[in-house]
Amino acid sequence: MKNKYKIGDIVFAIAKPHILLEIRIYARKIYYCTIKNDPLGKELVYFERELKPYEVVV
Repeated sequence: MKNKYKIGDIVFAIAKPHILLEIRIYARKIYYCTIKNDPLGKELVYFERELKPYEVVV
């Protein structure tokens, strides 16, 4: 089974859709993310089912 998101993809958590996240690494079916524009901030971990892709509407 392949992971849905790649390193560097921008996503958001379903529970907190107002915070953009950047995928840092994928390991053991868990995504390790940092808050977009805050790379020194706290690292957050999510399962794939808890994330949605961020799409820009033009």
